[in-house]
Amino acid sequence: MTGGRSGRVYIRAGRIHHASAPGEPPAIDTGNLINSIQVEPTRTGAVVYSTSEYAPHLEFGTVKMGARPFFQPAVEREAPQFERDLANLESQIS
Repeated sequence: MTGGRSGRVYIRAGRIHHASAPGEPPAIDTGNLINSIQVEPTRTGAVVYSTSEYAPHLEFGTVKMGARPFFQPAVEREAPQFERDLANLESQIS
């Protein structure tokens, strides 16, 4: 969720905020979204989720706002390494 944003720039709570545009990951403002991401180990892996009420609205968008996905792009980015690690583990077990 770091990096430049191409959304609008405005002042909120006395600070300059550079918003994300639809399709970009959400811009960091308070850090609440990042701090809300949790990982719970399971028997066969882990469940990753956000406790933030607005996480689904950002990930999928609303009727008034385009999506600012952050989970799905992370999954897609990490999938190749996950698959390599899984294949490596499988070869060690066989």
